[in-house]
Amino acid sequence: MNKVALSFHEEVGSSLSIFNDSNLILTYNYHRDLNKPYFHPVNAPNAQSVTSNTPEDNANHHGLWFGWSNANGINFWAGDEGKIEHNKFQKQEISEHFAKIISTSNWSAADKKTLIEQTSEIIVHEPLADQHIIDLNFSFHPLSEDIFLAASDSNYGLCYRSPYREKQKVINSDSRIGEWEVNKKPATWCDLLGLEGNMTVGTAIFDHPSNPRHPTKFTAIDEDFGFISPALTMDEPYTIKADESLHLRYRVLIHLEDLFTFDLWKCYKEYVK
Repeated sequence: MNKVALSFHEEVGSSLSIFNDSNLILTYNYHRDLNKPYFHPVNAPNAQSVTSNTPEDNANHHGLWFGWSNANGINFWAGDEGKIEHNKFQKQEISEHFAKIISTSNWSAADKKTLIEQTSEIIVHEPLADQHIIDLNFSFHPLSEDIFLAASDSNYGLCYRSPYREKQKVINSDSRIGEWEVNKKPATWCDLLGLEGNMTVGTAIFDHPSNPRHPTKFTAIDEDFGFISPALTMDEPYTIKADESLHLRYRVLIHLEDLFTFDLWKCYKEYVK
């Protein structure tokens, strides 16, 4: 059996992709004209994309991305008031079992004042036949003042938008199924499942126990479209003190087959051990 060969391909000033041999796993888009960096496409092991970018129903949805709609009163989610701009790559590393990117981004208001420096560690693990594993570790550093994140179920944070799939359903770690049961409920993980041809494909987000307010409440939608987001500020605001940092850790796991044949709980326990 040939050994997995992870590699980078960069379109300088625009995007950085990670491949397994010739198979794309994900692309990180960071062009300066964007309102925020994002991942798209992100592919399942069957080479099908599990992300949707700028769909007709919401042009602010960008595959897999991070943004708050109210940070010190500025909207960094829709991008009409604040901008999250890629700064630089601090590291690009390939090992036998993973590919790692460390990047920094600046959160700036319309007057160009930078409020937050974000450091993102992106780890793509060695692909398996039935799953792709992506770790997203974020640190947010206020540069001069406290950052007040307003309470709202639409302030978000890490967001995932799926392309439409037949029979799509959200399910969480408490075995709740469907938007009416899962949306706005706390969970250690949330999964969005749907049919891709004759194959069930799922994208799960794991909330690490070290995150504030774990287990986080998730925004979880499967009726009008597919969307999941661990929402740190759903019920109450959060302040990042000027002399502190906010650290958030998540795992995104893309898997084939449904939860009757794929053990997400086993995967979650491996993540947090």
